[in-house]
Amino acid sequence: MNIDGGTRLLGVLGRGIRHSLSPRIQNHAIAHLGENLVYLPFDVAEEDLADFLRLFPRIGGVGLNVTTPYKVAAAACARPGDEEVAMTGAANTLVFRDRQAAAHATDGLGFRAWMADAGVRPGAGGVLLLGFGSAARSIAYRLGSEFALTVVSREPRAVEAHLATWYAKGWAGLPSRAIGWNDPPPSRPLLVISSVPAEFGRSKELAGWLANLDPSGVLVDLNYGPGRTPLRDQARDRGLTSHDGLGLLIHQAALSLGLWLGHPVSSKLLEEGLETGTT
Repeated sequence: MNIDGGTRLLGVLGRGIRHSLSPRIQNHAIAHLGENLVYLPFDVAEEDLADFLRLFPRIGGVGLNVTTPYKVAAAACARPGDEEVAMTGAANTLVFRDRQAAAHATDGLGFRAWMADAGVRPGAGGVLLLGFGSAARSIAYRLGSEFALTVVSREPRAVEAHLATWYAKGWAGLPSRAIGWNDPPPSRPLLVISSVPAEFGRSKELAGWLANLDPSGVLVDLNYGPGRTPLRDQARDRGLTSHDGLGLLIHQAALSLGLWLGHPVSSKLLEEGLETGTT
């Protein structure tokens, strides 16, 4: 990768992002495509966020992936670039054109694309989301229009109220519901998608709940990296088919890069960045 006076900037914006593989896979794809871009991590404090977003396009910034805890703030500071952002008020991708930002959401679309690639489909119990953070909401928005959706949360009434605002805006979702951690999981096989932090995945509370899942289901822990997927590891030990979040990372990254470049990018190209270790 050659960096010169015309090199423009891409990056991932968030807190606690040292584990992120996004720079590795994005820079591999950028080098392969011959683009004069570089993708960097930006760990920005909350009090500096507004200044960073204002200055980024002025110093050659073209686009950002946005992760915890700034997905709602990213949507609020930009015009909606797609219907999902307008509906949910959260974004994980910013595209800068003429110093103006457009906010997009690629988590749900990326997860659905990964499901198709991996041949994963929900069982008779539908989709069960553990947690309702921004990534989970994007997945709920996309999958909820195809499959029965259940969300597990410490505040199920708040989740149902949030989903009600989507229906009121015209969301074409199937009937959904929210339950608490004290409620039993659905009895039929299902696709379980966990967006809870890794530390909660190690809790006795979640371990006990996991023990009641139908072992013929599939579990996806959206965390990835060594020591960061305790829920996936527990599910695998119980005999469930289990995956980490690398599939989502790859597919949402390809969609984001396509938005920045203005043309589709194959997810296989970004996956190669993991396999080769090219940075």
